[in-house]
Amino acid sequence: MKRILNIAVAVSALALASCGGLMGVDLTKQESVDKYLRAALEKHISPEAVIYELDLLTIGDFSVNADMSSVTYIAPNGTELEEWSVPLSGNQDPRKSPGSVTTIIKRRQAEGGVKLSEIDFSQIASNIAKAVAMLDEMEDDMEEKTDLKLDGISRYFIELSGDPAKIVHKFAIESKAGSELSTKNGRLSTVTNYYEFDFKANAAGNVEYVE
Repeated sequence: MKRILNIAVAVSALALASCGGLMGVDLTKQESVDKYLRAALEKHISPEAVIYELDLLTIGDFSVNADMSSVTYIAPNGTELEEWSVPLSGNQDPRKSPGSVTTIIKRRQAEGGVKLSEIDFSQIASNIAKAVAMLDEMEDDMEEKTDLKLDGISRYFIELSGDPAKIVHKFAIESKAGSELSTKNGRLSTVTNYYEFDFKANAAGNVEYVE
């Protein structure tokens, strides 16, 4: 799905000075995914845990680096689904999500999940690259003249199953559409308009645009 959105950012020296920090896992580079993603997850979750959903969350706006994840799984020797927020960088501690896991996920338990040690992460960067290549074709279908490119990934979600044919990757690409200055309550801000395009892929790496 294509969405046109905007972000207002206050222009100040403090904002410019606070952009540093650990970069997390670069989802567009397979070597970064291979080196850091599984290791970061296994720092807090057993490799034998059965994973049902994995949501990789990026750092702020217009970033390709995931520094946090939401993981739904059953621990070894456990019987109940649990959902945890698991950091992918830094020295933060994981946090268990409040409340119960959704009924939809519980219904999918019959299909089974995938052990963390056995999840195939090898398609992540490739899936994103295929989606970026599709942006050129989308430009021709847009009313306004826009140079679409990858400026960020808002999230990368993997729905896992014991049946490989039912494994689904879902992700959204952000592409800037221009910026302008705006004044509100006497405060100068930069308003950045951007598009967000949704994609999904199967376990074989077949990527399609979700309208």
